[in-house]
Amino acid sequence: MTSLPSMAVILRLQGLNVEAGSGDIRKFFHGLCIPDGAVHIIGGKLGEAFIIFTSERDGQLAIRQSGKLLRGSTVTLHISSFAELKHKMTMQLKKQKGSSVAKNPASKTAVTHSVKLCEHQIRGEEIRSSKPGYLRLYGFPNTITKQEIYNFLGALSVLDVMVNVFQGRDQCCLVKVVSIEEAERGLKYSRITQLGSSIQVRLAHERLWTNAVEECEKTQTPTSSDQERLSPELHSGKRRLEDRLIAGSPKQHCSEDRLLPGSRRRHCAGTTVFVTEYCVMVQNLPKNITKTEIRGLFSCPNIPNNKIIHVLNKWGERTPTAFIVFSHPEGYASAMNMDGSLFGTKPISVSSITKEKMREILHKNKLANVASSNALTTLSYIYARNFPADVSKLEVSDFFGAYGVCEWNVTLLEDNGRGIGEAVVQLPCEQRARDARQALNGKLFMGEQILLVCVSPQQTKAILHKA
Repeated sequence: MTSLPSMAVILRLQGLNVEAGSGDIRKFFHGLCIPDGAVHIIGGKLGEAFIIFTSERDGQLAIRQSGKLLRGSTVTLHISSFAELKHKMTMQLKKQKGSSVAKNPASKTAVTHSVKLCEHQIRGEEIRSSKPGYLRLYGFPNTITKQEIYNFLGALSVLDVMVNVFQGRDQCCLVKVVSIEEAERGLKYSRITQLGSSIQVRLAHERLWTNAVEECEKTQTPTSSDQERLSPELHSGKRRLEDRLIAGSPKQHCSEDRLLPGSRRRHCAGTTVFVTEYCVMVQNLPKNITKTEIRGLFSCPNIPNNKIIHVLNKWGERTPTAFIVFSHPEGYASAMNMDGSLFGTKPISVSSITKEKMREILHKNKLANVASSNALTTLSYIYARNFPADVSKLEVSDFFGAYGVCEWNVTLLEDNGRGIGEAVVQLPCEQRARDARQALNGKLFMGEQILLVCVSPQQTKAILHKA
């Protein structure tokens, strides 16, 4: 199974420290593929730099670094384009004309070489520009016609339109335009009111268009059962030929095969099938959303439960984030196109993520959950009773003095601002709490026996809340 084609992504970085160089930028994006000569520092008042990533996945992972520190300065990242990069470099050359560049021909040659190098790198973009671009439009009524879409996008060079395409729970119109740049220009039509509705315009993947075309063709193409009914002799002959081919083929040994990275292997009689999996991270979901509702949202009814993974917080509660693992690129592409779609009143975020990164996130959350669970059941607190009503924290800490208790480890319980002779004491660890209870439970304090009980943080919270 072939993977989805990747394309280069350019990010514009702002806020770069004047002391930072290309090596610092590469270190900042450690683990992501940045080709040689793909870091272009512009500088200026905004501290700008442009970075070229070889794949869409790397670009998506890189932009998550926005807001982090690079050489002591907070940097922000934005999606850019080859055209903007070339324009910035050309403007940089023009600004330097008449100054040091005019006086120093070697400096001018160096800057010109940088522009040519950039042009060499954007040859791939020129090829990409020759490919058609795609848009998805939300908000039109289901009675909309192709001609009305053409009229709405009047200034764009539209090649084709498909109306009433279902994308998850939403219905949209798909538009094919002459180039990717033309599709990007089409985003300016978003939020324009048409036929009484605010229209949302978003970029779409070629795969979404292809899937819609295939679905349309399926309704016009006879199924295999129809073909068998129409030509039973041809079908039975084909089946006999397949049986002979299978019977005459040697068995393949699966156990010695090596798995490809990112793939898993299914064992069956005499053959090995490699299955590539595509992972997406969905954010901003309602915390109470179910896996069935996620299937409905992404129109993937056949995905098993173990391929939809809720991310839990350290308390074991669901967060607004979930992972979906697809076994087909069509489902993956369809899910990626759901980015920005509304679920209820909030837009959801859908991004690509590697299986390794997904496992890393889940592993960290699992460790945090285990640590939290252990902390909740650790009996490192003591609930103490029968002290005088006017007892002080100092007196209580002195009572537990041999076990490492200070005043700030003591919480006195009160009723309407008056002491009730009870306290919660935090010990350094569970073992120390057990030792203290065993030694001090029933010990006299000002003529009264002090009663001690070891409690967990959760129980402590309940006791303090009750007080």
